[in-house]
Amino acid sequence: MREIKFRGMTKGGKWVYGYYVQDEEWAKHYIYNCSGHNGVTPSLKRYEVIPDTVGQWTGLKDGQGVDIYEGDRYLWKQPLVENGRQVYKEHIAVVEFAIPSLFYLNNRAQNGQGVKVIGNVQQEDK
Repeated sequence: MREIKFRGMTKGGKWVYGYYVQDEEWAKHYIYNCSGHNGVTPSLKRYEVIPDTVGQWTGLKDGQGVDIYEGDRYLWKQPLVENGRQVYKEHIAVVEFAIPSLFYLNNRAQNGQGVKVIGNVQQEDK
């Protein structure tokens, strides 16, 4: 079964990871993080996050093993042949939680096209 997790930024600028809950009554958005699995009851922490920073994990990792989330910017290398030599052209793309975007990301990651997370849209917009 695929793990479902989210990432969001607190108002203090800290990234938190876990389960996403939107409280419509109070118009607040939270990430709940479960930690402390040391054989005792785990602790559950709640963080209020900025709604526009929330992104779901794609289930994929980049070439360095970094989780790839919705909103991440990633670098990928397109193999080309120029003048009889193989060269690689670098591109930057943004992960969107839509079928075409995820299809291309998955294809690039599986085909060894050097997918590497280099940031995200929230950090770039600041």
